[in-house]
Amino acid sequence: MCAYHLKLNYNVTKMKREDKILLIALFVFLILQSNAIKCPRYCSCFAAYANGLRTVECVAKQLINIDLGVPFEVQSLDLSNNSISVLDDRGFSDLGLLDLVEINLGFNSIRSIGLHAFAGLVHLNHLDLKGNHLYHILPWTFHDNPSIKRLILSNNPIGHNADGMLLDVPTLEVLDVSNCHFAHLPQDIFSNMNHLHIVNISGNQLIELDIQVLAPLRMLYILDITRNQWACDTNMKQIEDWSSNRNIQLIGSTCDIEKQIETATNKPKLEKMISLVEADDSLSEESVEELESFWENHETVVNKTQCSCNNSFLSSDISDKIKLNIPSPWVFVIGFQFGMLFALFAAFLWVSWKNPKQNIERPLTTVETQPILVIDPVCPETPPPTYRELFYA
Repeated sequence: MCAYHLKLNYNVTKMKREDKILLIALFVFLILQSNAIKCPRYCSCFAAYANGLRTVECVAKQLINIDLGVPFEVQSLDLSNNSISVLDDRGFSDLGLLDLVEINLGFNSIRSIGLHAFAGLVHLNHLDLKGNHLYHILPWTFHDNPSIKRLILSNNPIGHNADGMLLDVPTLEVLDVSNCHFAHLPQDIFSNMNHLHIVNISGNQLIELDIQVLAPLRMLYILDITRNQWACDTNMKQIEDWSSNRNIQLIGSTCDIEKQIETATNKPKLEKMISLVEADDSLSEESVEELESFWENHETVVNKTQCSCNNSFLSSDISDKIKLNIPSPWVFVIGFQFGMLFALFAAFLWVSWKNPKQNIERPLTTVETQPILVIDPVCPETPPPTYRELFYA
């Protein structure tokens, strides 16, 4: 027995260095394989290049719940364009998905979210719930998510039941409630979201906006109010003054649009072009001078032409419009169609003229002469043959 152990030790020490390295590599590989992340067959798992997050995408797979066997280590989960309808309490934490940073649940059929649906997700930063059937969200839904900063709720009918505070999320920085059927914004809708940087309320049915609604937004940078029922009145001017005094970028002011239309309609043609050029910083002063000289020369040429050749100018006006309005390829197509119609009409006339002449000159056939033979037989007194004569002759 002792001799066997001595022989084994001798063989081990005699092993080459390369064999030892190979055994160590094989051992490490087996350990990694035992802890390898298994991706569901209907999903794709990868590390995103943009943010470096471990990502799992299960998009448009007709999924009805979030229990997919997703790896625990996932950080970004995309379940958009599925048929998920309910998010139960602690649904993600019960599945062990505690490292989630981003969740995309857009364009599902979600109509109910539990108060603690996102409990345990302390690293959750971005949540996308756009395009669902949410009529109401409890204000304290995200109390379990101290890191959440971006929330997308667009294209949900939340505005139908808008009354009081929308959400109690002090850490939120970006809020998108566009196309949510808001007819008015309650006084305290943003009361507990004083860290908001970007707010999007575009695409609703708002006709006015109280300044006191925006008062809690002391850190606001961008406010998007496009595609609403605004009018350029005192309320809109108050919003403009409030945003300008706080260096807030206001997107979609109706007064700005009316000013642009008014200035564009009141300016003559030359001033319009010059103002457009001056608005573009990429053009130099030489380009502006060239544009001015071009319009001056163009106007003098037009005036001389109208004065000296008034009659010819008016007479050729219609032909010029036709040449300008009809592209050259269509000229050949229209000509070809007219030619085909003329050829068909000529063929019809020729056939109608040829057929009566043939009917007059054509001799009578045997079928047409048969009634004459019946009326005037050759031998009227000859009896018809008998049955025996026909079959036994």
